[in-house]
Amino acid sequence: MHSICTLTGDTLAEQLDPTIRVITFDDTHAMIFVRRALHYGWSADPSTLKPWESTSEEDEQDASKLNQDKLLSIMHMATEEQESVAQTSDFKEVHNSWRDNIYVMYNHIFADVEGFIQEQAARTIHIHPPCHKVLAIRFPDMEDEPVVLEHTFDTSVFVIPAFISQHGLIEAFDSGEKMAEKDESDTRLGVFNNEKIFDVWFLKIGSKVKFCVKEAGNRRAGDIAAVLVYGTLHEGWRCEPKVAEEQNGEEIGEEQVVDGEQPVGK
Repeated sequence: MHSICTLTGDTLAEQLDPTIRVITFDDTHAMIFVRRALHYGWSADPSTLKPWESTSEEDEQDASKLNQDKLLSIMHMATEEQESVAQTSDFKEVHNSWRDNIYVMYNHIFADVEGFIQEQAARTIHIHPPCHKVLAIRFPDMEDEPVVLEHTFDTSVFVIPAFISQHGLIEAFDSGEKMAEKDESDTRLGVFNNEKIFDVWFLKIGSKVKFCVKEAGNRRAGDIAAVLVYGTLHEGWRCEPKVAEEQNGEEIGEEQVVDGEQPVGK
């Protein structure tokens, strides 16, 4: 079961077509199963994990297949085991073969939420998976400098955090022109944290959002403070792949890259 709520809107029009909607799937077992593995998997050390199924020598040479099998092993762990998976010491790389595999898997969550929001929010939107892009927020050089990333979304999107540093949270604010003269408390969209991991945000096209990482521990300059994965959405009902390709001006399934962070190890 999913639930949905609208967090913004002073007028009826804004409430019917808000900047943000929050979709929660904490009672949907299949999505919980996937989300937990992705949440704990991002910071796991894959070298310590065994594949879920026995692998041939040929499979072991295929990094993508091996990573998928190792992620399956996390999916089949009890929550207590997932929480105690050996952690990596690498908090510099946004993209490597292990993490890129995790980002791709978020398309399953976006596809599930797509059907729900079409039905419950009367939004004729759809995805063309893989549709994921990645935003990384890093700790700045100065200790007292805020950890902030501002981004404008040129399509409607689903957003979910792939990683938030220990004890941290991501607070998001509407930084659009209409909000310039309002107090920060009035522009606050919501919060992501490591305790409430079953929320996906829908942000409508043109949303300009300031993401702030707060209360994070182990702060080191240049390290990753948080990573957000978002899925780009298309207005209207789903069309044939060839038509979609012509509309997009790109090949279906092309790797999506944001802010100069290049995927590697494919």
